[in-house]
Amino acid sequence: MARRKRASDPLGGRLARLAALRENPTTPAAVTELRAALADRSMHAVAKAAEIAGEFEITEREPELAASFGRLMIDPTETDKACVAKAAIIEALVRLGAEQPDIYLAGARHIQLEPVWGGCKDTAGGLRGACAMALVRIAHAQAYEVLADLLADRDTAARVGAAEAAGHGAPHVVAPLLRLKILLGDEEARVLGACFGSLLRVSPRESLTFVAGHLGAPSTEVREAAAFALGDSQLAAAFDHLRSWRENSLSREMSRVALLAIALLRIDEALDYLIELVGSAPTLTARQALEAVSVHCERPVVRERVLRAAGRRADLALQAAEFLPRVGEGSGQVEDS
Repeated sequence: MARRKRASDPLGGRLARLAALRENPTTPAAVTELRAALADRSMHAVAKAAEIAGEFEITEREPELAASFGRLMIDPTETDKACVAKAAIIEALVRLGAEQPDIYLAGARHIQLEPVWGGCKDTAGGLRGACAMALVRIAHAQAYEVLADLLADRDTAARVGAAEAAGHGAPHVVAPLLRLKILLGDEEARVLGACFGSLLRVSPRESLTFVAGHLGAPSTEVREAAAFALGDSQLAAAFDHLRSWRENSLSREMSRVALLAIALLRIDEALDYLIELVGSAPTLTARQALEAVSVHCERPVVRERVLRAAGRRADLALQAAEFLPRVGEGSGQVEDS
């Protein structure tokens, strides 16, 4: 006797229909589907509908997004585990440029304790950070109070979110706040990394030496965070700091980090430096430089320069010829040497 087919999953069907809306999300049928999904009991349906509304900037759905957020704040550990839907709604509202200060303030203060093995865990840290960003973007009067509170939050994601949000704030307010946070320190280097990056964004000239000073921090993780923040800043003046740090470093791993950070600068002086190392440095350094410069080798001219430099030495020519095509033809990600 043939087995009976299982009934179709209602949620699965709803999600499939929502995914299909990307073809044309503004038809009358699509509008009906989106509105129904935003009112759905399933947090996954709400999250998917919010994602679509934000992606296609469907401003007409702002009232339903706001209403869904309020509904999900009632008994949130049951209606929206891990804040999946609430976070998607905030992201959508931000993309829509929505002025929803009450929602953003509520989200920035929301703590959601959910049971885990051995106790409970706050799952709303990322939501708090996202709401801090939203408050900064609408220049809300309490935005900087929220940032200060969240930079001292117990949750790492909240602190990272607040640090990133500060990079979009008024320099005269957020720069001192970020400096204080950096000087006080954090148990998570990625929080300090976000602080370094935001500080260089809002106050590049005044903050360059301050951030570069942390290349000599006792913590390896903090040194790496400072280096990558300097590289990501793409400030030409950061090159001398990173080069000097690499040339005075006694650590092979820190030399590698320095070269990768130099590559992130994406300036001609940094590129010339890396190619020169490929051609003339001791083997280990040359390999590290090859790894770093490979991020530029999607450009044929750069790739040819690198291959010529490596081709002048027997210890690197074959490795370069094999390694660079994989970088240029694949995902563009750098492999460990």
